[in-house]
Amino acid sequence: MVVQKKAEKVVSKNSLSSQTGVSQKTVFPYHKTPVASSPVHKPHIVSSPAHKSLATSSSINKSFPTSSAPASELVLMPGKVPSARELVLVVDKKKDKPKKKNFALILAVVVLVLIVILVVFALFFMPKYKYSFNNGGVEFVSNEFTPSEFFPKFRSNDSFVVSIDLKFGESNSWTVNAMNLWVVALNADKKNVHFLVRSFDAQGKIVSCMTNDANILSSRELSTSECGALLNDSNKGLVIIRLASEDSAVLSKNKLEIFASGTKTISMVNYIVIKEIYPDFDQLLAIINERINSVN
Repeated sequence: MVVQKKAEKVVSKNSLSSQTGVSQKTVFPYHKTPVASSPVHKPHIVSSPAHKSLATSSSINKSFPTSSAPASELVLMPGKVPSARELVLVVDKKKDKPKKKNFALILAVVVLVLIVILVVFALFFMPKYKYSFNNGGVEFVSNEFTPSEFFPKFRSNDSFVVSIDLKFGESNSWTVNAMNLWVVALNADKKNVHFLVRSFDAQGKIVSCMTNDANILSSRELSTSECGALLNDSNKGLVIIRLASEDSAVLSKNKLEIFASGTKTISMVNYIVIKEIYPDFDQLLAIINERINSVN
């Protein structure tokens, strides 16, 4: 009876499965045997390479979120693997550094070249003086006055200092004649005139300074300080005569510098300059020469 009941139960279960469409295992009677309990192990999932790559990329993206910041703002954290985007940005940043250095170097070279060009142009091509004109081979130049402005104002002085610079022990008739021209011109215009004769050594150091004390019949030697005081007296018109490489006259405030290219031209250069101050100087010379001849 017991066997028959168990068989009926089995049949009823089979019929139920056929009706529901759900397959179920046939259960057979068995005897329970005691089974020793064993620890429960969690299933170990073996990941494929594809799974590993996905896991790695997801972990990287969590640790290093993508950023739109420029490469200069990205900082790689130690102990973490950077993303591909960050690696590209860092590499680009390293590439940009040489470009910036090269650009700065090129810019510095261009600026240096421009400075050199400007200096060369200023030294060799730009005019040294604002005003200039040539008369009789003598170049009159100035940065302050035109000749028409300078000479009338210069002539209006009541007192003058005329200084001639010579090498020590050097003097000739041409130099003396140049001084005599100024004596004639300024004395005829009733000016008070101090003449200075300054001698210089080969190094350009002053050796002696002689003056006539505004008296053509006297002569004495001055100290360096006395000589300098006369040359720096702003109340007197100053004429300085020197030897140089060309014949020229530089006009500045109450000062006239005359340069002669040699001792043989010094008399002629001073004659041309004096005629700019006194246009009727030829007539004055003719009168003086006539008187000299009449005395002789």
